[in-house]
Amino acid sequence: MSVHTFTTRHGSDEIVVTMGWDRPLQGYFMTITKINSPPEGDTEDEEEHFLFNNLEQHITHPKDIEGYLFELAHQRINVPEQMTSEVIMDGVRNVGNKCVSHRFENGKHVREQTL
Repeated sequence: MSVHTFTTRHGSDEIVVTMGWDRPLQGYFMTITKINSPPEGDTEDEEEHFLFNNLEQHITHPKDIEGYLFELAHQRINVPEQMTSEVIMDGVRNVGNKCVSHRFENGKHVREQTL
């Protein structure tokens, strides 16, 4: 499985977009997760709320990411073009065992691969 993450702001919320290629299932996946920090003084873990989860879709692991790109555009979430291009190529190459985080620093795309 290849996993690409991008953390950004969506309105006043911090969100994480996770996309990738699931080699065993031979399809793409995507989640958009809203991260809420616990109230000050609260010791509970951060709570996650899905804005989108591919497992809730009719086709859970599609063979292309067009529907995911439509969902991102619909929610007005911009992810790095390099991220989506790399996710597509992961599927073409049937990549597994890959973890990459993407972010912008000073207006430039930064990519860090940990696996």
